[in-house]
Amino acid sequence: MAVIDSVTYKEISDLINNAQVRGNDIYSNIEQMDTDLEDSEILSTNIHRQFLENVIAETLGVINLRHIVYTDQMRDFVRRLQIHVDINYSGTINEYLSNNSIQVLPIFADISDVVGFSIDAANIESIS
Repeated sequence: MAVIDSVTYKEISDLINNAQVRGNDIYSNIEQMDTDLEDSEILSTNIHRQFLENVIAETLGVINLRHIVYTDQMRDFVRRLQIHVDINYSGTINEYLSNNSIQVLPIFADISDVVGFSIDAANIESIS
């Protein structure tokens, strides 16, 4: 079996990274909505406010489980991707990245590290 081509690898790693980033952005926006509600003049005993606070808390919990914390599925996918490269490329993940001029985004690199495939700083795209 041939190793995944560099363009596809980069596209996949960017998609995984960006999926996690979107979760962070969504979480921050909903958290801000909760803060705005707390700072509002609506009485804390108001039933509609309490309902909204409960929905916000539940939503934050779901976002945390699916987008902030790396899900089992996300970790498993990245692990399998890196194993595929490791098995089918005659070199390490870092050699594959370097030799194919691939720089992955930071969150993808972190997930990869979590699943046992550390990526050298030189192979991680710096975000300004």
